[in-house]
Amino acid sequence: MKNYIVILSFAFMALNVSCQKPEEKMSEQAPVGNSYLHFIMYGQSLSVGAQSYPVLSTENIPGNYMLGDQIWINYWNVGKNTLNPLTGKLAKQDKNGSTNLYPFTRSGTITAECPLYGVVNHLQKKIGGNFIATSSGTSGRSIEELSKESKVSDRQHYVTEFKSTLSNGVLAARKNNCSISCPVIFFMQGENNYENKGNGLTVGAKSTSDKNEYKQLLVRLKDNMQDDILSAYGQPEKPVFITYQAGCQYGKNKELSIGMAQLEASNEYDDIICAGPVYPLPDRGGHLDPNGYRWYGEMLAKVYYKTQVLGEDFKPLQPKRLQRMENAKQIKIQFHVPVSPLVLDTWTTSVKFKDYGFEVHKDGIKQTLSNVAIEDDCVVITAANDLSSGRLEIIYAGIGENGVLNRGHGNLRDSDDYEAFFTYVDLDGKESGEYIYPRDPGNSLRPVNEVKNQLGQPIYGQPYPLYNWSVAFYYVLEDGQKTYVVPGFGNDTVVEQEEQVDIFSFYHQGNELMLHIDNQSDVRLDIVDMLGRIVYSRLFKESSVNCFIQNFSPGVYVATATVKGKSKQLRILKI
Repeated sequence: MKNYIVILSFAFMALNVSCQKPEEKMSEQAPVGNSYLHFIMYGQSLSVGAQSYPVLSTENIPGNYMLGDQIWINYWNVGKNTLNPLTGKLAKQDKNGSTNLYPFTRSGTITAECPLYGVVNHLQKKIGGNFIATSSGTSGRSIEELSKESKVSDRQHYVTEFKSTLSNGVLAARKNNCSISCPVIFFMQGENNYENKGNGLTVGAKSTSDKNEYKQLLVRLKDNMQDDILSAYGQPEKPVFITYQAGCQYGKNKELSIGMAQLEASNEYDDIICAGPVYPLPDRGGHLDPNGYRWYGEMLAKVYYKTQVLGEDFKPLQPKRLQRMENAKQIKIQFHVPVSPLVLDTWTTSVKFKDYGFEVHKDGIKQTLSNVAIEDDCVVITAANDLSSGRLEIIYAGIGENGVLNRGHGNLRDSDDYEAFFTYVDLDGKESGEYIYPRDPGNSLRPVNEVKNQLGQPIYGQPYPLYNWSVAFYYVLEDGQKTYVVPGFGNDTVVEQEEQVDIFSFYHQGNELMLHIDNQSDVRLDIVDMLGRIVYSRLFKESSVNCFIQNFSPGVYVATATVKGKSKQLRILKI
C-alpha cells in the first residue's frame, strides 16, 4: 500500500497548470502555487447527507477547501471553479438558493451534514495538508444511473456531477497556479438497487439487485472513475476506492445481495476497500442523523489513514471460516478481527437485537437459536435442533422475520481504540434556555436509537467510538459440507490441512488429488474457486479416490473431502 510521502509525491507530480489568463482573479482565500489533494465522494442519499439537519461541521479547519460556495458540486452550487474555505452549511434546495423549503424536523429532508466533512476535517487534524472536498452524489439513484454508461437522458449523473467535479477542479487549479490530484474516491450507494428502484443502463430497464451484476457495475464504475481522474489530473497513480456496505432496513433479500457484492469486491480487488456498515450509527429511519454522518466520516478517514498513510492493510470485521462442530447443534464462525477482542455490544446500538443479529436456516426453515457466544476470534452459535446435516444458510444483520425483526442490524464489533476528533452532540441541547439548533415547534431532533454507554447514559460530549462493526453477511454450508472458507483473504486465510482424522488421508500431488479411506464409505468431494463457486462436486463410494484437475483454469482452489461427517481441506494453486 502507499504511504503519505508517496501520496504527496504524486500530488506534486500531478496537474500543474500555470495561469494562462492574467485577467482571471484567483481565490483570495486559497494559497497560490500549492498542491491540493482532492477528496471526492459519490453515491446516493447517504453520500450527500440527506435528512441531516442540523449541520454540525460549521467551522472551517484551515487547509480545507471546497469548489464554489458549498461542498456539493450540485444543489445549485455557485462559482464551482473557485476555491473557498470549507464551511458547513445547509444545501440549497432550489435554484433561488433557498434552504428552508423543508421543515426543521427529524423527518425533514434537508441535506446538511455531508459525511465528507467528517473525513477531511479528521484528516486535516490528523496529518494536515491542502485538501479540497467535493460531494458529487445524487439522492435516490441506482448504480446504473450513476454509471458512465447510462443511456437515460436525465440520469447521466456521471457527466453532470462527477465529470463536472473534475473539470472544475482543473479550472480551480489553473486559477491558483497549483497542482491537484485525487488520492481517494468514497462511494456510498446501494439502497436503490436493493429495492430495484430507478433505471437500469437503458430506457425502460430496471436497476439490478443481482449480486454478480451489481459487482460488475461497481468494478466498472470504479475503473471509469479512476481512468477519468488520471486523464483529468495527470497523476501517475490511481485513487483508491473506499466503499461502505449498504444495508440496514434497505437489505431487502435474504441473500443480502448488494452488501455481499460490495464486500466481495473489496476482498477481490486490491484497490477497493470496504470501510464497514452503518447500522450501529444513529439514524432517522434509513438516513443517518448528523451525528451518524459525521461519525461515519471519521470512520472513512480512519480507513484512509491506516491504508494510504500508514500503508497498512484493512478489511472490515467479517467471517473467515464457517464450520459445523462435533456438537451437532453448533456451528462456529471464525472472524477476521481488526482489533481484538470481539464484543457483543448492546449499548452503543441501544438495542440487543434478536440473537445479536445472527440467523441460521436449515433447508429453508429458520432455526431457533439457544445461544450465541464469543470464543476468542470466533462466534459459536448453538441451535435447538441438529445442524450436522442439511443445507445451512448463515446470516448476520439480515432482514429478519417478515423483513422487520432485526432490520439489518446486529451487535458484533471489535475493540478498535482509534481516536475520533469529534464528539457526540445532544441535538436537543440548550443554552440559556434556548435550543442550540432551531427547529419547528414541538419537535425533537434526537434519534430514536440514542447512543449510550454501558451504564445506559447517552454519550453526549464524548468522542465517537470508532469500533469496526461486523459487516452483514450471508454464507451457505451445503448439505454434507463441514467447512466453508471465505475467499479473498490471501495469506491471511491460506487453508491449512485440518487436524488429521484417522479414518482417511487426503493430499494432492501435481494435477491429482488423492484420497484413501481405511474402510469403504461414502466420500463427498467438493472443489470451489476463490469466488466461492463450486467447480467440482461428486459423491464416491470407493475406498480410494483419484481426482484429476489438469483441465482447471489457473487459479487458487479449495478442495474439501468429507467422510462420515469428518472433513479435510486442501488449498490448491493451479498454475
